[in-house]
Amino acid sequence: MMDEVCSFCKKEKKQVKKLFQAEDAFICDQCVKKFRDTLASFDESTPGIPKQPKLPDVSNN
Repeated sequence: MMDEVCSFCKKEKKQVKKLFQAEDAFICDQCVKKFRDTLASFDESTPGIPKQPKLPDVSNN
């Protein structure tokens, strides 16, 4: 059994709000937010970032 700590920041389960488990790793809610914010900071002009196709709007608004 793996220790329940974030594989990225090494925080224990009791130190975070949520700890997500994959087959061989854990990631906490704080690292997910950092990763999401990092991805959001890139745009199509960022070198090395491939262009992403536009996804259809599936919201009910």
